[in-house]
Amino acid sequence: MADDPSGSTIKQAAGSGTGAPPVRRARPDDGPAIGRVHVAAWRAAYREVMPAVFLDGLEPTERGERWRATLTAASVDPADHPATFVVPGADGDVEGFALVGAARDADVGIGVGELWAINVEPAAWGSGAGPALLARAREALIGRGYVESVLWVVERNPRARRFYEREGWSADGAVRTEEIGGTAVREVRYRCGLAASNGSAPVLWAEFTAATGFDGPHSAWAFGGDDDPALADELVGLVLTGTKRATASLPTLYEREGEPLPAPGDHSVLLDGRGRARCVIETTEVEVRPFGEVDERFAADEGEGDRTLAWWRDAHRRFFGSQGTVVDDATPVVCERFELRWPGPRLPAGPQPGG
Repeated sequence: MADDPSGSTIKQAAGSGTGAPPVRRARPDDGPAIGRVHVAAWRAAYREVMPAVFLDGLEPTERGERWRATLTAASVDPADHPATFVVPGADGDVEGFALVGAARDADVGIGVGELWAINVEPAAWGSGAGPALLARAREALIGRGYVESVLWVVERNPRARRFYEREGWSADGAVRTEEIGGTAVREVRYRCGLAASNGSAPVLWAEFTAATGFDGPHSAWAFGGDDDPALADELVGLVLTGTKRATASLPTLYEREGEPLPAPGDHSVLLDGRGRARCVIETTEVEVRPFGEVDERFAADEGEGDRTLAWWRDAHRRFFGSQGTVVDDATPVVCERFELRWPGPRLPAGPQPGG
């Protein structure tokens, strides 16, 4: 649960003029301190929610060793694990931590990450550690290619819920009940947009140009056009994960629209099924081939279905047919390869250290 930030209060909002606390990436040797914060935050936040015998039985040392193992694995292969951040205390200890990764709920849609946990040492409540961690978590999620995030918070934790609501999160209607310490604990899911673009193609393009210095011409479009929102969602999701790096179309489409064929160096803002801007791609290779000469390598690069040539041929015969064109082996096809340029590919989640 991302449940115990407790870092934004009237006291904190008044500020001391010293700025936000520093936040850095967690290291394996932070494990014991994170375990201590984890247990202390739960004991302070959940006294009215979970049994005292359960909370008092939480073992900081054991929790810390689990964190050390998780952080060690993440340091070896960070792409396959969630990212953990800490606020270091004045004495070099840890005052709080946050953990972010892929969303674990199947129903949240594409391009959605998750704030898995954010806990602050009770003695540091009101210090600004919570907002600082949340801001860094947001940056990390954006860096992994997400445009929205979810989190789960205990329903009977009003302090945490007020914190998230002040920071722009809102309940999305999902609820669940978890058994924790032998007690049924009801949780609610919150959701928040991440990227400043918030689905706007012009703003996403402005973010891309500000980050890369490139400000040439570009187009905005969705896979399948406006006819199949579900297909657009599915395929842009494959682009965001790095699975889809190619697409096929018919030259007649461009002729009908009075547009030139794509060319290497072209940039596009990809939209999802609701017209929201998700990413920027750059065309790297274009070749017009007869349908019957499209090979296994291109089919695999398209990243759809089981990525075999047989699947590709069957799916594209049906898709082109739905657009009014019956294809045979001689029908010319525009085979376009591209690279994801902004943001970076969405990364998979790794194991959570529990709780």
